[in-house]
Amino acid sequence: ASDVVSALRKAEVSLDGQEWEMVFSVDGIVDSRAEEFEIKTGTLEPGEHTVALRVYDATGNVAIGKAALLIK
Repeated sequence: ASDVVSALRKAEVSLDGQEWEMVFSVDGIVDSRAEEFEIKTGTLEPGEHTVALRVYDATGNVAIGKAALLIK
């Protein structure tokens, strides 16, 4: 995730529309304009799943990205 203007401050993840949970960047702290996130889930049942990442910047802006996973 990245922001061209301000540092990122907080990130949350949701699996299949469940409650948002706090997630930390790979380096352990969300504090710069570009951060890498690694999302780990437990074992997923076969079928399609959605992972959504919600990221906030220092000025309170929010962006959401999502990915669809197909488990066979």
